[in-house]
Amino acid sequence: MRYATLVSGGKDSCLAHHLAREDGFEPVAGIVIRPTDPDSHMFHVPNLDVAVAQVQALGLEPIELEAPPGKETETEILVDAFQAAHDRGAETIVAGAVASEYQRVRVERAAEEVGLKVHTPLWRKDPWQILDLLVTGGYDVRFSTVAAYGFAEHWLGRRLDEDALEDLADLEAAYGVHPIGEGGEYESLVLDAPGFQRRIDVLDTASTFQRDRGEWSVTEHQLVDPDPPA
Repeated sequence: MRYATLVSGGKDSCLAHHLAREDGFEPVAGIVIRPTDPDSHMFHVPNLDVAVAQVQALGLEPIELEAPPGKETETEILVDAFQAAHDRGAETIVAGAVASEYQRVRVERAAEEVGLKVHTPLWRKDPWQILDLLVTGGYDVRFSTVAAYGFAEHWLGRRLDEDALEDLADLEAAYGVHPIGEGGEYESLVLDAPGFQRRIDVLDTASTFQRDRGEWSVTEHQLVDPDPPA
């Protein structure tokens, strides 16, 4: 089945895309929605230029649309994006939804309006299993925002690895932080992953941090060919 992936730049959409390919689905496009509302509950906000680079790294042509603020307009933008994907031959939409009914229902409604199915391979999957797939699967995942008690500035730009998993477990036990950030505790950015034909090199960044909230923004990046085998 041919599909288009909703690409946020983060770990969940990237992993969902990979799992769909493992299930035998064929990708035709990556959809990047740029919300004008910095507090959008529907769409990922930071580092969207890198999200476009992810689509290119996968060898796909991006579908980019800007979403004005408001629940209804965000849903309308999804319909427009899914129609563009349908025009490229997509039969289904792959989304990285894990536990958010708010996001999943809106994606399904928009897809139904265009006549597309929705595939959410991470839906209700154990969060620690998701994190293990990322750490052991060769994903270069970085923490791009933090917004919960217990996080410190050193988390910004930090790679998701075994040490980070241990620290996340401590934050979950001490402060109730959701392991994969489903409560908005953090967001992520993927720089390399299975299926990438080129990796994303970060050339420059800008960070802000105050108390337990911060953002790591990639201000300059480039796509580079993978290192040749030794």
